[in-house]
Amino acid sequence: MITALQTLTMLSAPRSMPIVCTAPSMPCALVPIAPGSEELEATAIVNVLRRAGWSVTLASVGVPGMDPVSCARNQLLVPDAAIEAPGILDSDYDAILLPGGMPGASNLAASSPLLERLRRQAAEKKWYGAICAAPAVVFAGKSLL
Repeated sequence: MITALQTLTMLSAPRSMPIVCTAPSMPCALVPIAPGSEELEATAIVNVLRRAGWSVTLASVGVPGMDPVSCARNQLLVPDAAIEAPGILDSDYDAILLPGGMPGASNLAASSPLLERLRRQAAEKKWYGAICAAPAVVFAGKSLL
């Protein structure tokens, strides 16, 4: 059975180009999501930042292209781009923020490109953070705490 939210998500018009932070006057954030990410945490991060005037890129990890990501409670989220899309990992982000959820946090932790980007964020002394299981699963043991 498909829920109304899933139907709306699946009927969203596909984007021809990924959304990448480009406005120099606007703060920018990357929010990576993977299969099993906690959907409430992911959407809360994106919602609050966008309401505050931030440009936010919701990027899928471990999902081809811009296919919907099935989250912890089987809700589908449509990303702005895949993390491997051109310009996503190279963009200059003011913050990189991770939702928790299992196995989403484990899936994020398994992404070498994401971990490399987080290490770069840390080396540049820029903000990065995580909710719920993600600090322990993604940051711990990876020199990110």
